[in-house]
Amino acid sequence: MPGAYHSSFNSIEGLEISGFPILSLKTRGTSAGQLTRGPATLIEGSNEEDDIIDEALKLFRPNVMFRNFEINGGGDKILVYLLLFTHQCLKRIEKKPIKAEAVKELMQLAQGAHFIPGDSGWPLGTIIAAPKTQSESDQLRLYFKQLREALVPRLLEKVFSSGESAVVNKHWLMFAKRKFMGKEFP
Repeated sequence: MPGAYHSSFNSIEGLEISGFPILSLKTRGTSAGQLTRGPATLIEGSNEEDDIIDEALKLFRPNVMFRNFEINGGGDKILVYLLLFTHQCLKRIEKKPIKAEAVKELMQLAQGAHFIPGDSGWPLGTIIAAPKTQSESDQLRLYFKQLREALVPRLLEKVFSSGESAVVNKHWLMFAKRKFMGKEFP
């Protein structure tokens, strides 16, 4: 049986916060003004190359089947975070399958407070090291918020059909019941 699918961003060199590489984010699916300012560079439009958000959404469904995942680099750390957040979003959509309600719920979730490595509610324990300073911790929270806000509109595009009725895609929603690595955000 093949192993889990890993991030293509593992070998990217550059600025890091607590072992997480700061990757550029496309603003496709949202306007740059809607994303929190933070350490990630925003790329206007939708160039053909995938960013970490596109990659996380492509790899969510195959990876959610795995109970084990070996972290091979910084890109995998971000991928794990985004996979756990995607699962959390799907669980919320499952409870509110009407698109307008789901949009509001997920944007509030994306903008709210979340756990980072080192927090007592962090579901991965010590698998990913905690930030060493308060400044690193603050920057990581800001970066994670940028990632969440970039993921939500793109996930909603995949989970809901376009049009007035905006029907939920059951092939995405069924994964709300699966936990990646047996873990989830509270």
